[in-house]
Amino acid sequence: MTRQYVAAIAWLDPYDAENGATQIIPGTHRENHDDSAMAEVLAGDVGDILLFDPDVLHGATTNRTGARRRSLLLSYAAVTLRAQHKQTEALRNIRTDTSEIFV
Repeated sequence: MTRQYVAAIAWLDPYDAENGATQIIPGTHRENHDDSAMAEVLAGDVGDILLFDPDVLHGATTNRTGARRRSLLLSYAAVTLRAQHKQTEALRNIRTDTSEIFV
């Protein structure tokens, strides 16, 4: 199946388990994923970019240091998926402005 969407996170500050790094559960975007898969907490430097399927379970960990962990979240979706994306924003707890699109 051809994917019509992708997400990317570009980090503007170093990130690790202490300052709220992103965690993912590999394979959860697949129909027949392994339910026993463990979360992986990512760590890295300024300028790192993670490309991923938005259906992979992911989220930030707790920032225990109070240090900044700025990042840019970028996403691409085929324009035919726009209405479906808007319908599910509340379910995903989206807190960013997603109104600007490029076609």
